[in-house]
Amino acid sequence: MRPSLVAAALFLAAAPAAFAQEEYDLGNALAERGWYDLAEELFDRIGKSATLSPDQKAEGEYGLARLNIQMAERAESTDEKSKLFQKAIDAIEGFRKKFPAHRLAAEALSDIAYVYQSKGKAFVTAAKADPAKMDEAEKAFAASEKLFQDLIASLKKAEVKLPEDPQKDPKGLAAFAAWEEKMMFAKYNYALALFSHAETFKDNASKHPDMKRLLEAMNKFLNDDFMWVYETYLLAYDAFIYMGRAYQLLAETSDREKAEQNWQQCFVYLGKPRGLLSDKEARKNDAVREIACRALLFEMKARASYGDIKRGQQSLQQYSTAVRSADEFFKAFPNMKFEETGKALRLEQGRLMCKAGQVKQGVTLLQELAKQYKDTWVENVAIDVLGEYGADQSPALAVEAANNFFERGTAFHYRAIQKYRKALQVIRKPEDQKFVPECWYQIGLCYFYLGRLFEASAAFAVFEKPPLQSAPLAGKACMTKLQCLERMAKLTKDKADEKTAEDYRQFVTRTFPNEASTQLLTRTAVDLEGQQKFLEAAKEWEKLVGNKDAGEEALFMVGLDLYREGRKVSGDVPKQKVQAEKEKLQKAVVEHWTKALDSFKKHLAAVEKLPTKDANVVKRAIGSIYHASLILTNDRVGKPQDALDMSAELDKRFPTADARFSIAIMAYRIDAKIKLGQVQEAEEDLKSLKAKFDKEQIGLEHYTRALTVLANAFLQASAKEKDNKELYDLYGMKAATYYLDYYRIDAAAIKKDVEKIEAMAQMIFVAAEQRAKTAKDKNDAEMLAQSKKDYASSYELYNEFLLQREVAMMRTAPGKEQIRSIKSRMTKCLLAAGDYDKAITTYEAITKEDAQMRDGSSWEELADCYVEKARNLPAGTEKKILMKRGEEIFARLAILMMQNQRFDEHTYRLLYKRGVVLLDIDPDMLAGFFRNMELRGHHPKWDADEKGVSRFGFQPKFAELKAKLDGVGVPKK
Repeated sequence: MRPSLVAAALFLAAAPAAFAQEEYDLGNALAERGWYDLAEELFDRIGKSATLSPDQKAEGEYGLARLNIQMAERAESTDEKSKLFQKAIDAIEGFRKKFPAHRLAAEALSDIAYVYQSKGKAFVTAAKADPAKMDEAEKAFAASEKLFQDLIASLKKAEVKLPEDPQKDPKGLAAFAAWEEKMMFAKYNYALALFSHAETFKDNASKHPDMKRLLEAMNKFLNDDFMWVYETYLLAYDAFIYMGRAYQLLAETSDREKAEQNWQQCFVYLGKPRGLLSDKEARKNDAVREIACRALLFEMKARASYGDIKRGQQSLQQYSTAVRSADEFFKAFPNMKFEETGKALRLEQGRLMCKAGQVKQGVTLLQELAKQYKDTWVENVAIDVLGEYGADQSPALAVEAANNFFERGTAFHYRAIQKYRKALQVIRKPEDQKFVPECWYQIGLCYFYLGRLFEASAAFAVFEKPPLQSAPLAGKACMTKLQCLERMAKLTKDKADEKTAEDYRQFVTRTFPNEASTQLLTRTAVDLEGQQKFLEAAKEWEKLVGNKDAGEEALFMVGLDLYREGRKVSGDVPKQKVQAEKEKLQKAVVEHWTKALDSFKKHLAAVEKLPTKDANVVKRAIGSIYHASLILTNDRVGKPQDALDMSAELDKRFPTADARFSIAIMAYRIDAKIKLGQVQEAEEDLKSLKAKFDKEQIGLEHYTRALTVLANAFLQASAKEKDNKELYDLYGMKAATYYLDYYRIDAAAIKKDVEKIEAMAQMIFVAAEQRAKTAKDKNDAEMLAQSKKDYASSYELYNEFLLQREVAMMRTAPGKEQIRSIKSRMTKCLLAAGDYDKAITTYEAITKEDAQMRDGSSWEELADCYVEKARNLPAGTEKKILMKRGEEIFARLAILMMQNQRFDEHTYRLLYKRGVVLLDIDPDMLAGFFRNMELRGHHPKWDADEKGVSRFGFQPKFAELKAKLDGVGVPKK
């Protein structure tokens, strides 16, 4: 089967949407890391894009609204948090009013409730110092709960009843289902609001009575008003998890006798979701596995807490039980290790190994996770746990944990200070002394960023005298202390403080002359970057080019700031209404990027001359190549060959480079080769990229981008070769195969976009068809088995698409035709995958009430199912019965067509299918069929025109069938 150009166009047309989704996800990721300006720029770009649909652009507005939540959560003061939380509520409410039918509108309501809860938690924290704030907290929590109470009340008023006969009233059934789903989520979210409110009081003993009241109310509400109505829904099992967690909180704050009862209830409810896994069909469901994994995660946490209150062997038994549970789960579902919840489960397993006394195994697991998921939340948590359980034995682990806290922002700096101090306490061996300067320097920086200038100055002061005065960090430390003293003098305006700062400036200039000069320029450049004055910052860095200590870094930063300036100007282009102004800005972008490229090239040349390259030098060199590749492959610059030249032999030149950036650069090389028409070479590069990705398990977004670039290239090539069947099929097959690879490694990304679901299903279907054909030609059993798996994947995606779109599509004639076409392909998938019974059951249900055969396509596909199943059975009665059923359906459908004087492609196809089956089950009947059709004037002409040319290609097929019949010899009855 040829790849559908409709599917090809769908993927190509969906590219902007895909990029918009990537930018939206990236914006959220940047916001989580605290880079609000970059996140705001991305969301703003989405919202103002000229190429996206209104719904897609709305997501940019939603991202901007949610940005306030991230900013509020990182704000220092309660008042600032409160203002930002309120700003978030107003912005999200504005989004809901502006886009009431948007797919994110329901999520926005949950976000508002979440903001109220976060606001309440902030006031609870503030109430420790100011008890009056507790009233504000209660108001915020009450607002969250009221939000869903009002929604439940309004849904009750607008209740939709279940039709008396649902089968005869599909519209009424759909309306009831929609109403019931809204009510279910409203009740679920109300229960979660109660839980969030209660959980806030966990560490406040004076509020434990309120906490217990809320948790008991939640459990009662779920038992009385939720479970008995929605127990057949998967969401009920998610509610069971919250009930289990509620009983855990009750157990931890109850007397001993009641605590034991609550612990038992906790484990009962947390164990219920895992009961779903006893059903073989349910085990295949991704959502079931996910919810069972999450329940197990909280059960492990509960067992850890339960073990903490026990002693000796009883305590270890709880930890060990939890570890074994995780082992058993991953043994049954090994792929869950790579899902987000599975990663959290493995982290908890590592922590409990350490608690259970299996410290070596636990540390090994956590170190593996930290390496495997570098630069992700997994690495953060793994290093935190390693610092908790390994810091006493290893200063290196303590420093690593401290650095991890430091890099996560000021909210974590106090915890970082504790870890650095812990590292200093456990340093005993001479080889560990190297950590001393780093610890003191980082302690000083933590205090500096926290605004505690006096403590920062005291920490940096250790570098003023030997032995730390000769440490490489001494100059930087003393220069930062100078900043502390200058800021204190500016704040106090005290003459003595001003003199202290001036005296210290002279000391630093005298003791560290080069560092003083460099640091002052660097400080100015960094301040300008913070103000997004990238051109001015680049000029400051230029002053350091040629500097012995900072020249290499300066060259890189000049290039980076010029690149940033170009990107900033690029963002202003769409804002211009006059074409001349747009062209002027576009020209400026190219000029900035051209200068940036020049600096990147000079930087790489300088790096090549260095006798040794430390980690920071390598990081900057890779940064130069990465940003240069990004610029050179951009359509505005369009120099893909230069990108290949700059990134050549990357692993050989920089073997210690961060794999994530190496993979990104390899993806840009593939992009460059595609632009140069070097498709074959790009395919070879993809093999290397895949090998690196498989080894490192990072850089997924770059790997999938490379797959998409190659797939789209082959789709376009296929479209150009539509008159050459061989090349058309070859290129289409390659495109389908690359998309199939994309789906296999990142199915979740595909399932986020309903349009991509259908297109991917079509691509996988094409790949399965071609793979099955090749397997039969080569008699390759392994390839044939793989094609069956591909058919099954295609079926699942088509089914997912119909679940989301079938109701809407049924309203139009083209939609109904599309559904028919998709279901036909789904049947082919089931048959090819060998799932004949499921295919037959499906179509028998469809045709049951259609004795007049109005739905001819469904009847024909049912006949195909009978015949295909029969062909895979050994000779016998069942085989004959199924063949006969298929033949009878083909015959009846063909007769109906001929009675209506229809002699088109469909009629001849049905007649031919009947003939093929008759050859197998009754050659005598086939001979009679040919005689009858000859008497009617159809045989041997069939679909040939006056010139003898077959219009639909059936005349030669019937001729071949007649020849086979003559070869068999017709028995006479």
